[in-house]
Amino acid sequence: MTNPVLVVPLALLLIASSSGGLPTFDVRPSCRAAAMGDVTTKDAMQSCMADEQDAHDKLVSEWPKFNAADRATCLGAMMDFEPTYTELLTCLEMGNEASGVALTSVKKPRRRAGNSAPGKSDAD
Repeated sequence: MTNPVLVVPLALLLIASSSGGLPTFDVRPSCRAAAMGDVTTKDAMQSCMADEQDAHDKLVSEWPKFNAADRATCLGAMMDFEPTYTELLTCLEMGNEASGVALTSVKKPRRRAGNSAPGKSDAD
């Protein structure tokens, strides 16, 4: 017998990665939980929902720009809990930054004049 708890997240992941479209999340449970724990903000639920809408709007406009592998990785990592757009956006932005770091970190260190090797001085 198929486990329905596993089928829904897997189906969501396959749909999102194959069609290339942004999946739809119900962020209310996550915002409700965050609002319950926030005693400093009177309208924590509304604030959370507004943040999620902003993240959703940004994802809609930038979704095609994100690497398909990063999209699949981030969606796969989020399926064990109530996913939110802010978490997805953060994951994708971190993936972009990591890709940029990986590309720039390949550069060889510049040698200073008089040094025979990086990290060594003429006095060594």
